[in-house]
Amino acid sequence: SSRRRHTRYISVTGVQTCALPICQRRKFAVIQALDKTTAETMKFEVEVGGRPVRFNKNLIFTARACEVSTPDELTEDAIAYLQVAVQSRGAASAEPRQVFRGWMFASSPAVSGLQHPNYDAWVVGCKN
Repeated sequence: SSRRRHTRYISVTGVQTCALPICQRRKFAVIQALDKTTAETMKFEVEVGGRPVRFNKNLIFTARACEVSTPDELTEDAIAYLQVAVQSRGAASAEPRQVFRGWMFASSPAVSGLQHPNYDAWVVGCKN
């Protein structure tokens, strides 16, 4: 009988982690975001399980997991499980509307990033 390597999944705040075959958890997701209206771009960190971080006052990021592949993997990658919400301009009392929830892969930002009429955002890495 042959042995296959299995990915081990652990639930952390409702998120199945270790999405990579072998992974190392990190404390911060590093995000790059673009406001398409103003052309403002910013790179910032979001703490896993920490307080939400706002980009340009309207885009709200919450990180639930951030993992990197081990150095011995053939392909290096960083992935983050993010929740992204938008708060309408001038509506500070309105409930933010969720526009993205899922895994973002640093190796394929065009496939897994946030694509919104006013904003683009993608994960660029994970760090401690």
